[in-house]
Amino acid sequence: MTALTLCCYACADEGPTIPSGPQAPEIPAPTSPENLVRAVEVIFNDTVRSASERLREYSNLFAPDFEFHDPPPRYPFILEEARGLFEGQESGDIYSLRASIVFKPAADLDPPEPGRENWKVMFASNIGFRLLMTPSDGYEENGGQAMILAYPTAGGSRWFIAEWFVLPRPRPIL
Repeated sequence: MTALTLCCYACADEGPTIPSGPQAPEIPAPTSPENLVRAVEVIFNDTVRSASERLREYSNLFAPDFEFHDPPPRYPFILEEARGLFEGQESGDIYSLRASIVFKPAADLDPPEPGRENWKVMFASNIGFRLLMTPSDGYEENGGQAMILAYPTAGGSRWFIAEWFVLPRPRPIL
């Protein structure tokens, strides 16, 4: 028998490989400002990774000197609030946690700011957040908006969220 024939027999006996259990969603690499925002969404919606894994991935998206600007009520996108949510979901105290962020592509700061060369700004036109304690009891907010500033490392291959400004909700037109 040839080596190819032996290989075919060996593979045929094993059958297909089926993954065991649910697979964790792929977190976008922080190679662009847009991927940072997509990663926030993926991490919040992840039900497979542990709370500590999610928190580690989440905290890696933010600059060491990250600033969160949020008038009350507070959004749960800062680190300590995220920790409590991830741990609550893992322990079963939180039934469901979902986040969605609709945003425009990153643009240069306009006007440019000294010391912020290569920084980008993104406008999130709709931030949705849903937290259910039970299947029928929880909290949902939709329509939040934010301005998100990000900067790259030298060479531009790795990005960080530097600042997150929660913007006032638009008033309905009557």
